Amino acid sequence: MAIRHHAYGFAPEAYLAALRTACVAGGAAHPEALRAHAAAIVQGADAAARMILEYLRYDDEWWHPQTIGSGVPQWLEISLIPHLRPLPPLSHLEPHSYFVLDRVLPTTGWPKADVDLLIRGESLESLPRTLGDPLLAPWFRHFRQHTGWMDRASVSRLAAALDGVEESFRHPSALQIGALADWQARSLTDRERAISVAFADAIEMLRRAEKEALAVLLLFE
Repeated sequence: MAIRHHAYGFAPEAYLAALRTACVAGGAAHPEALRAHAAAIVQGADAAARMILEYLRYDDEWWHPQTIGSGVPQWLEISLIPHLRPLPPLSHLEPHSYFVLDRVLPTTGWPKADVDLLIRGESLESLPRTLGDPLLAPWFRHFRQHTGWMDRASVSRLAAALDGVEESFRHPSALQIGALADWQARSLTDRERAISVAFADAIEMLRRAEKEALAVLLLFE
């Protein structure tokens, strides 16, 4: 199956508040409570939530970790699901827009760190730290690499930066087209179209999140 990109908006403050309500008692965060919280989410999952579980590569083995603590990263991913709102991903109009952006954005002067942030986000390890929640921070240290996020400030900054290079995507030069030279399955016309559509996918994702004042969760299926 081809790799596909998925994007969701969420309010990180509301998510962490719900997590604290479900899992914190007596000044401590309890993994057993997180496990019960995640199990209730899976049990009550509707079709949309079950689809996200599939993207997260959910497995029944998640309920039987070698130690209670080793199950925390998977249970945290599940705990996010009720807070997620679908956004147009970087596989929306063109299935491989994330690949096109990864190749083309550096030719426009974008730093690699910003390219990675747009496509993959930063580790969810930074989420509680960014919001000043040291109690939950230890739980977020071992997230898997196919899940990342960007905060609202990053969404707005990257949207503005994309606007600044729009011309390079709408009317790509030989430099931009050449960045996809080894994409053998594509003709020159197809590569030009893919570059233009990749911009549309990226700006739509960011503008939708910005309009709804949401942070963004990014994951690869």
